Amino acid sequence: MKQTIPMETSRLNCRIKFLQYVENLNLFESELDDAEAIRRQRFATRIYLCMLSLLMISLIIYAAILPRTIIVKIYRLSEYQSIELDSHHSDTLKCPCTHVAQQYGEIVHANVIFHEVCQSQFISQQYINIIYGANVSFISPIDIRTTLSAFWQLVRSFCDLAKNTLIDAYTNFNATILLSTTVQSKFLIETKVETSLNFSLSSALNNLKRNLLITHETILGNGFMSGLATNYYMYLPVTLQYLSTPIIGVNSFADGCSCSNSNGCRRPAVIFETNGTSNWTNVMGMMFDCLPSDAVLASSLECFYDKSCLSLVQNHIPMNMRLQPLKTTCKGKYVWRIADDELPLHHLIPIQIN
Repeated sequence: MKQTIPMETSRLNCRIKFLQYVENLNLFESELDDAEAIRRQRFATRIYLCMLSLLMISLIIYAAILPRTIIVKIYRLSEYQSIELDSHHSDTLKCPCTHVAQQYGEIVHANVIFHEVCQSQFISQQYINIIYGANVSFISPIDIRTTLSAFWQLVRSFCDLAKNTLIDAYTNFNATILLSTTVQSKFLIETKVETSLNFSLSSALNNLKRNLLITHETILGNGFMSGLATNYYMYLPVTLQYLSTPIIGVNSFADGCSCSNSNGCRRPAVIFETNGTSNWTNVMGMMFDCLPSDAVLASSLECFYDKSCLSLVQNHIPMNMRLQPLKTTCKGKYVWRIADDELPLHHLIPIQIN
């Protein structure tokens, strides 16, 4: 007991000295020696030490919970492992490629689905020859029987143009090179592929559209006469039959529209019940214009999806070949409609890329 009492007294003295040290600690001493100034300096010291302690504690906690990056090397990484690692460690995952450059054609397959009319019998040469053989010498130009053969010939030409254009675009797309030094996610690759494919298609179709517009303006500028006499026609006046050179006339209509107008005379195509012009029936979706190509681009295929409308057309054209209506599960999508001042082929021949 004689040894314990001095030890406890020593501990008590240490505590008292420590408390006095803390109480008198002043980190902001100045030349002022009045009691109020010293009290404020000591109070500021205590606040400073408390804030410093809180900061240190916060840093220690942050360092304790901060995730640590561990470098792990995996050889012969499988596709499943790549997907799993990318989903959990997309920010830190790095996987160098053995092949930096690769063509799209080696990793992508695009399935081009054309308009069903491009595989139908309506554009077959046999059907075109049959409807061309109909006697239309005394039928009005706006009667569909006058232009139906040319209509399907033009549709077939547009189908061929679309196919050749898209084949060229797809060839260019396949030759495009994907560059990457590291493995990329499936989503990123699909995004790049879709962007590149859309660019190739858009460029090809825009070039074709420009060529069609140039052809269209050339025909109008030179005043070419349609072989169907839909814009101009030649005739010999009864009173001047001795003339060796026929006179060229311009088709005009009751509303004052003339085919000498560069905008044409677009109007619904009809079927006259007789060789006269008194009784007629509108053909659903079909349009007449001074140039057959303009008429095709302004028309739709609605009539050829409809059984009754198709029967109306076929009943007025003597033929031994009866075709069935076009069939599709999305008729609204595959009926072309374009603006008056445009000739975009991608509206004429819809496609689907898988």
